[in-house]
Amino acid sequence: MISRAWRPAAGVVAGLFVLPSVLSGCGLLDAANQVGESEESASPTSEASPSALKVPLYWIGATGKSSFLYREYHDYKADDAASRGDVVATAVSMLTRVQPRDPDYHNPWNPAGSVGSSMSKDGTLTLNLSSDAFDHSISADEANLAVQQLVYTATASAAVGGISDAGPSTKVIVLVDGHRGYKFGNQTLGQTVVRDEAVAAPLWIIDPEQNSVFGTTTTVKMVATNVASRVYWDIRKNGSEVAAGSEDLSGDDSGLQEIQFSRNLAEGDYTIRIYIKTEDLKDPGLAVSDQEVSLYDDHQFTVNK
Repeated sequence: MISRAWRPAAGVVAGLFVLPSVLSGCGLLDAANQVGESEESASPTSEASPSALKVPLYWIGATGKSSFLYREYHDYKADDAASRGDVVATAVSMLTRVQPRDPDYHNPWNPAGSVGSSMSKDGTLTLNLSSDAFDHSISADEANLAVQQLVYTATASAAVGGISDAGPSTKVIVLVDGHRGYKFGNQTLGQTVVRDEAVAAPLWIIDPEQNSVFGTTTTVKMVATNVASRVYWDIRKNGSEVAAGSEDLSGDDSGLQEIQFSRNLAEGDYTIRIYIKTEDLKDPGLAVSDQEVSLYDDHQFTVNK
């Protein structure tokens, strides 16, 4: 069993930062849980030139006995399902047809035949998906997460694309084949929805991205919420630990806390993991009682000098 105390090795500079509760664009973000109607507009969400964009796509991942949303950035790729230049519609179309790089994540959507988006005068974002995107064989809980995938991806891609006034608290309406009232799981779509912060992963690795390749220096950035008193991380090569550490998490609701450091590593294939021990959890509902670790995220990466 490895030691979990903080052990900075040679070449490591590490730090823990407290981020505000709203993380720019895409992380675990405040959402006003309001439901209402909105005046809809035909204005497409196509403010930015998208050719060089990387868009945030949100996937479902299980950790312990719970499922959450995890983010990956993917190169913007236009397709025939969305109007060319419509950043939000294209990102949502990508969500329905792209698969996550991380094999621990999955995607319940079918490729959509068409996707549209518009922004109303009051700042509400409307999505219009064709019904072929919806998989009715999934559970009601999975359907709830799938709708939140849409909401997170649409609001984050709008912000990345420079859409005026778009942000994490943007309200979203989901239409299906141009209409309200579509039944999906235990939901009736067409009402205003916002991000549900409870479905965002309580910890995840930002860098290294899954399957990324580094040269001389490997940069690590991870975030965790205050669901536990302490968070741990380790880096392994061929199953052997090469670095490990831990950090105390804030006891208040100060938002996300970031662990960031860099390391010079020998050439080879590595796995980095961030995790929370069951004994450190504040919420027993997240605990896997017969496991030492209840929550985790891991990525594989390569160093090739």
